[in-house]
Amino acid sequence: MMTAQALIAIFSILGSIAALYLAKRAHDRSFRATEPDEELVKRFVESAPVYRLKDITSEDNFEDIIINHPTLGPRDARTVYERLRTMYVYQAQQKGWYLGEGSVDYRVAKRMLADGWIEADVARAIRERSPNIEDRYRDPDEYAVRTAKFARGELVRKDENFRRWLGG
Repeated sequence: MMTAQALIAIFSILGSIAALYLAKRAHDRSFRATEPDEELVKRFVESAPVYRLKDITSEDNFEDIIINHPTLGPRDARTVYERLRTMYVYQAQQKGWYLGEGSVDYRVAKRMLADGWIEADVARAIRERSPNIEDRYRDPDEYAVRTAKFARGELVRKDENFRRWLGG
């Protein structure tokens, strides 16, 4: 006759084997092959803007094509501001929202700063491209600098909060 301790040991081993089997089965069911979906690849290739890629033959002329391409435009802050402003206004109109010009300026400033632009360039772009800025503000230069500064402040606060959340 077996002792109680021997029976407990045997059942523990059997339980461990059952747990291992269940874990392996769960892993096998959760794993999917990483083969590309042929239909998605076909749709992506068909919708790709070939005119942007046709002249790229090496990494050296890639930058020249991006900078000088009529659709992509130059990499100056004013052009980036215009594109982002157009995007935000269009999205708001599609959703039936109204965004004030100050709100659009702030959103564009946050996005540009997050993309690596410096505050001075963002402020200059706001000052030069924000519509009716002279009519909206007594000191447009101060408004542009303040908007870029506040946008940078929010990005820094979010980064600090994220680091604190991570425990760093």
